[in-house]
Amino acid sequence: GIIKDGCKLKNIQVKSAERKGKSHNVNPPIIVATLANGQQVQEVLKAKKALKDSRNCKNIVIHEDQDLESRIARSNTITLLKAIGKENNFFFKGRSLVEKKDNA
Repeated sequence: GIIKDGCKLKNIQVKSAERKGKSHNVNPPIIVATLANGQQVQEVLKAKKALKDSRNCKNIVIHEDQDLESRIARSNTITLLKAIGKENNFFFKGRSLVEKKDNA
């Protein structure tokens, strides 16, 4: 599959994969995959750059699952940044909010 071939990870076991939403021409639906254990999740997250750089898998994005509390906190932070007009000055890297550096 994509994880084993694209990331060059041979010992990853996908317990389940579920397609969320309908297929569209521009944006394919999200697929949520469940791996056998947390160690395998960490291996895939460490190797996700290899998948991004793979020619066959360039449109695939891997993210760590976030619990409801984390998703709500992230959404609230984005709402606050928009309210003060600073949404373009910051970005999320993983679960951390990072200020963009000026290129000047």
